[in-house]
Amino acid sequence: MEIQLNRFCRFADWTLGNIRTEGFGCQCIEPQWRRPEEKKVMGKTAIPAGIYRVIMTFSPKFKRRLPLLINVPGFSGIRIHAGNSVSDTAGCILPGWLETVTRLRDSREAEDHLIRLIEAADSRGEEVWLVVRDNFQCYVDEVKSN
Repeated sequence: MEIQLNRFCRFADWTLGNIRTEGFGCQCIEPQWRRPEEKKVMGKTAIPAGIYRVIMTFSPKFKRRLPLLINVPGFSGIRIHAGNSVSDTAGCILPGWLETVTRLRDSREAEDHLIRLIEAADSRGEEVWLVVRDNFQCYVDEVKSN
């Protein structure tokens, strides 16, 4: 199964994207996008574009099974999990539907839906891959996150 994350807008402190797979779609918030040559800031930098294997593992932090991205260069512990704004992530991908350009709504619902799809693929013996693409259509510097 392939999950596509297409980033479409860069803000000073966060990044917006669209997630699409098998008849499901939502938006997502990630930390600030940085060019590969820029210095990574721990917990405040989006992962690089690329293709990553996704597996389900238990998260000690969240006390439940969540999708984990494998072999992300320069990163570890990157998950897809619920959250409402960039303040809810230290590098992970937060799925949901945009309420405003700074906030998601129904993020837990989006997380649950993605988990069901990933677990169904696992049960069929399929590998799950996340394809992250940088397709920026805008860059906004003046809006502040909350």
